Amino acid sequence: MDAWVWVLLSPTTRTPDHMIIPDLAEEIRDGTPNADSTEDVIKLSRCMYRDGLVPDTDASRTRSALEDLFDGYLDHNVSTCLRHLHDLDLVNRWVEGPETLIIHDRRDEIVNGEDLERLVVEEIERVIADMQADDPSDDSDDTAAVADGGRPDDTRVLRDTLADAFEVDPEDVEDELRSGDVLDRIDKLGTAVTAIDFDSAVEKDREYDDIRFIRNPYQYELSERAMNLINA
Repeated sequence: MDAWVWVLLSPTTRTPDHMIIPDLAEEIRDGTPNADSTEDVIKLSRCMYRDGLVPDTDASRTRSALEDLFDGYLDHNVSTCLRHLHDLDLVNRWVEGPETLIIHDRRDEIVNGEDLERLVVEEIERVIADMQADDPSDDSDDTAAVADGGRPDDTRVLRDTLADAFEVDPEDVEDELRSGDVLDRIDKLGTAVTAIDFDSAVEKDREYDDIRFIRNPYQYELSERAMNLINA
């Protein structure tokens, strides 16, 4: 049985401090002589080793996943420790899948590969439908339509909020939201969602939310070099 597998299975490895990896620890100390975080870098490498985040396995973690697991155990942040490990060629990092992820906040899903135009149109139309439903009804006693800039009883409605956010006349909000290419409209969708969320005078009655682009986070595991030091 490989040495690292035996260590992972051993009952004496329930905490990272029980793991003896002197050559790796020495390499980290030599490579970070002036860093306050050196001992935490060693601790993180022990944690990754203990949890099987090593080459030739399906086990890897993102930085945020490592933070969830080990932030309370380390005095320095995981990001700093990973940076030192990467600078010393002691971790592998890579992006699994596309470089950019498209996040549909209302669905709480990654929507790469779906028709982005359709998704944006649907979300924009949800905003518009909510805004129009918030306008005064045609049979209202007050004939000053909010779409023409009227504000019955000084009541603020969604159309007012969006007109202010886009710096357009109230009657032009629909055209503003529907204009532009798909990236322009994604930006406008975000502006509309934020404006409504932060305006305490209005409430939304329908579900809609941002569509966002984020960078796909790196996956991390210990490198072959780290394993050679551990098994030396």
